[in-house]
Amino acid sequence: MARVALALAAVPVNAILGAVLAFNPEPVYTYYLSVPRLWGISVMTDQQIGGVIMWVPGSMMFFVAAFILIARMVGKEERKPSLPKKKWASEDNLAAPGLEK
Repeated sequence: MARVALALAAVPVNAILGAVLAFNPEPVYTYYLSVPRLWGISVMTDQQIGGVIMWVPGSMMFFVAAFILIARMVGKEERKPSLPKKKWASEDNLAAPGLEK
């Protein structure tokens, strides 16, 4: 469960930073104002695309990792050996709690 918690704990940080990059009205990294632009994309468009990619698909990957970890945990439960019948099939163990025979 610690691995699942760790994967899910990274989602808010990733999502918040992605949202900040996507919705910020000014360039966050001013260095990119002075470098040549490829394919004619402006600095702000590049930052917004990067923020959305970080926000949505980036956060989705943490959820996928958490779901995989949960599926592995559930799979391990199914492979556990079952209790022998003599341990659970006695009259005392089958009675509901609080009921007398």
